[in-house]
Amino acid sequence: MVKSNNKAFLNEFFRKRRYLVEIIVLSLIIALGINIISQSISEIIVLNPIYYLLLGIFLCAFSVLYFTYRLISNRVMNLEIEGFFIYNKENNKIIDIYRYDFSSNLKDYLKDAFAEDKALKSIWENELLSVNEFFEESKSRKIIQEASEYYALSKLSTHLEDYFNKDEFADDEELKVFKRNELPEILLNNRFIELFSKPMDQRYHFLEEKYQIKDKEIGIKNNNINHNILFANIPTENGDIIFEKFYLTLPKNTKIERINNQIVILKMDLMNLEIKVDFLGFSTVLPEGFLEHYLDINIANFIENYIVFQVVFKFRVNFRLYSLFTTRGWNYYNWIDSYLNKMKKQIARKDFFKKIGWDTVFTLLHCQKGKNQKSHKKNNNKFDNKLKE
Repeated sequence: MVKSNNKAFLNEFFRKRRYLVEIIVLSLIIALGINIISQSISEIIVLNPIYYLLLGIFLCAFSVLYFTYRLISNRVMNLEIEGFFIYNKENNKIIDIYRYDFSSNLKDYLKDAFAEDKALKSIWENELLSVNEFFEESKSRKIIQEASEYYALSKLSTHLEDYFNKDEFADDEELKVFKRNELPEILLNNRFIELFSKPMDQRYHFLEEKYQIKDKEIGIKNNNINHNILFANIPTENGDIIFEKFYLTLPKNTKIERINNQIVILKMDLMNLEIKVDFLGFSTVLPEGFLEHYLDINIANFIENYIVFQVVFKFRVNFRLYSLFTTRGWNYYNWIDSYLNKMKKQIARKDFFKKIGWDTVFTLLHCQKGKNQKSHKKNNNKFDNKLKE
């Protein structure tokens, strides 16, 4: 499920802003014409001048209020994406779903975190996931929520690096790289960000064992930031011990805050971006045939051993009033549309099933099943006829 006012927030914002400018210009032209007409009418119909004054004030006030409402209402845009994962109650694990990026990463986050953080693993094992029927608090659901939030923020970190790693932003003083030690403490309250981005020289495994380096010196050209190691891991029997450098490259005046321990908000000069993950423990239903044919799950034992949970990602873009009247600096914000589009493709269940062409696949399976049944029936009839002979 994807709920949004539009697919490309910035493009839609610019389109509406152009319309408003055109309306204002046309209004001025119309106002001039009306003024000429009213002067002619006043000469034909003689009234007390106070009536003309009151009428003019009313029309001007109405126009100003209308345009103000249109400007304000167009400044806020929302995107809601529904993802899912499948939980195996029998072994207390999330199962892998081939080609579904969100669920696969969520499974890996938990496995890798539990391999290093025994306290987090103990919390997960002591309080199993279950459908939330009574809106109760749950420590295990909190773990899923934090892991899902880490997914969104990690993707944002990578996306920002890719976007600003261009010659046009080289040594750009309008950008700031928010490194781990510069991020607000409230952001580091996410246990997955805290664990995975913790410096290697502060972690036992990286001091005692050899680790594998995935990327070296990719870096961001602005500010001469030197990223010697972006990702490293130590394979273990229970999962990988991973290090992933976490940083956000944003316009220099950006402030990063957390509201009510749930919403991460990036306050920038031209707009705010809010990111919220809702995992309330509600279950959802998947398309017919997906479980048994795509995941090879015995449907007879599904209800007893599995739960399909939904996770909702909410993004809110709030354009500042100032942004309606400026054309400068938008190149520092054009990453928003591509980031949100990427999140939609990697999380939204609708996009996933479209990507794997499930409607077509299931139709073909159904047709093949019908052919097999007819062939089997035909063979049985032949066998019966031979017996009669």
